[in-house]
Amino acid sequence: MVNEFEEVLSVCIDRIVMGDSVEDCLLRYPDHARELEPLLRTAIAARQAGAVKARPEFKAVSGYHVRAAFRERTAKHVSSKRGAFQWLPRWAVATAVVLVVLVVGATGTVAAASDALPGNVLYPVKLAGERVQMAVTFSDEGKAKLYIEFADRRAAELVNLAATDAPERIEETAARLTSNLAALEALAAAGRGPADETKAAELEQELARHAARSLDALDKAQTETQETAKEAVDQARDKMLQGYNSALEAMQKRGR
Repeated sequence: MVNEFEEVLSVCIDRIVMGDSVEDCLLRYPDHARELEPLLRTAIAARQAGAVKARPEFKAVSGYHVRAAFRERTAKHVSSKRGAFQWLPRWAVATAVVLVVLVVGATGTVAAASDALPGNVLYPVKLAGERVQMAVTFSDEGKAKLYIEFADRRAAELVNLAATDAPERIEETAARLTSNLAALEALAAAGRGPADETKAAELEQELARHAARSLDALDKAQTETQETAKEAVDQARDKMLQGYNSALEAMQKRGR
């Protein structure tokens, strides 16, 4: 039998595809608003960013994936003594990935978002995808690898922004980079990460390679930095260096 929440979610998806807002759905189903909101906002944000029409088969395919995800999560948590919806945020986020791909994948928007820079209309989709990816990664080793990957993306964005007249975006990107590296540092400081010493050492070496490459690339990009952005780029480099060093030190201490 179809679960009540699954039915509500299916109705909301259909109505959003037809033009309703997230607020409309939340008002219509106040008892499920807390669980619905993060999922629906992710879906509608991607749909608006892509400015595309849903494919005719969207309803059928999305319904299939929603039900499949729901059954999988229900099976895993049926014996739990916690509340019935204690697990739902993770499931909702995971399903959001399916919705984003289904809604914007038809025109290649997802692929385009992967190269988007701060200020681009697709950049929020890129960041949302990263948050979803992190939310559905449960192992400490997997999270550590993602923090390194996301920090590398922020570093690459800084390199591209270095030649622009956009100091505020450079500062924001540097802050995101610092946040990724600080999260990695905190993970290592807590003694978490790869349980295997060899894998931990390989991850540390990978981070060191990323740091050296990113700093070198930013140094080269600084030769084309506009006068109005020089201070922001210099500060971004300092934050990058400090962040990588702190994360590496924490990983080295963990390995001792």
